[in-house]
Amino acid sequence: MKKSNIYSPGDKRKINPAWFTNKVHMKDISSKIKSKEQDIYHVYFENGAKTKMHLHNGNQVLIVTKGIGSLEIF
Repeated sequence: MKKSNIYSPGDKRKINPAWFTNKVHMKDISSKIKSKEQDIYHVYFENGAKTKMHLHNGNQVLIVTKGIGSLEIF
């Protein structure tokens, strides 16, 4: 499998303030991974940032790479 850098500087997505508190960075990496069925994002939370409570209509997969967090499933 060929390796590629999925973190290029031009892929930033505008953050909706209704979804997050404090400073969050989001990049759409769907096209780099060639995903046609799911939207895939790399989301980076600066210290103190978090996602506001919300629901998804479908499934969501979270891959935590660093830090401490909590998850509520309902």
